[in-house]
Amino acid sequence: MADERRLDVRGTHALWIGILVLPVLLPVRHAFPDETFEEMHGRLMAQNPKGLTLTAQTEKDTYHLGERVPVSFAFANQSGVKYRVWTGTGDRSGRIHDIAFHVEGRPGSFTDPLKTYFPSGTGGMGGLGGEEVLGAYTQVFDLNEWVRFDQPGRYRFFCTTSRVYTEDHRERPNLCSPILAMRIVPSDENYVQQTVDAALKGLKSEDYGVRRQAVRTLRFLSTPEAVECLMPWLEDLNLGWDASAGIMGCRDWEHARKVLHDGIGNPDVVVGTRFVRTLAH
Repeated sequence: MADERRLDVRGTHALWIGILVLPVLLPVRHAFPDETFEEMHGRLMAQNPKGLTLTAQTEKDTYHLGERVPVSFAFANQSGVKYRVWTGTGDRSGRIHDIAFHVEGRPGSFTDPLKTYFPSGTGGMGGLGGEEVLGAYTQVFDLNEWVRFDQPGRYRFFCTTSRVYTEDHRERPNLCSPILAMRIVPSDENYVQQTVDAALKGLKSEDYGVRRQAVRTLRFLSTPEAVECLMPWLEDLNLGWDASAGIMGCRDWEHARKVLHDGIGNPDVVVGTRFVRTLAH
């Protein structure tokens, strides 16, 4: 049986992950509960307007559990119709709402890390970015913002997005990418420790970009050590959201909650609005 986010298909588990705002996307979640992963993908690919394409690509095909997975979105318009593309890389709500990842893997092997923070599956437009006339355009997004892998294994996924639209805004197709395959391998103690150490070193950098990437590395790593390292950054003006998302979306919330409770009594920890919201989410 299917619910709002899950489709159980022939012994596999396909999970719709993303928060989308356009009614055209609702059939993906509700109207075809018995279709296979390939059937859903074929149906969505068939809806791509002629000459308008979305290609997704990862840097490699094997990643450690908790490793950042950048996905490159390449848009191309050879349709003869003038389209524009929204170039936003962030949203005031904390998640981009016009992108979704459709994943196939074993039941219980992956999840939306922020499903308790974004429970409704809806959201509004907004955020940071602009638009430009679409000929060819590429953006990179971290799959980990939408998907947390909890078990090693082989996975397949494809992407859909509605950030391309006609100049008069009357048409906003839901573009679909080809299917990608990837393998997640275990993260042993050495890998985790090396990753944490590198992130802590990055957090000492004077370069904001380096500090932000360090926080996001800890956010996606999602280990108890990472949670403890993220807590001091909750009230940081620029890095607080990633720290909060990493704690709320970690694999072991009970441990994270204990870390936060212990932090309340620590005079070196700043307990502000984001700290409280993270604990109470």
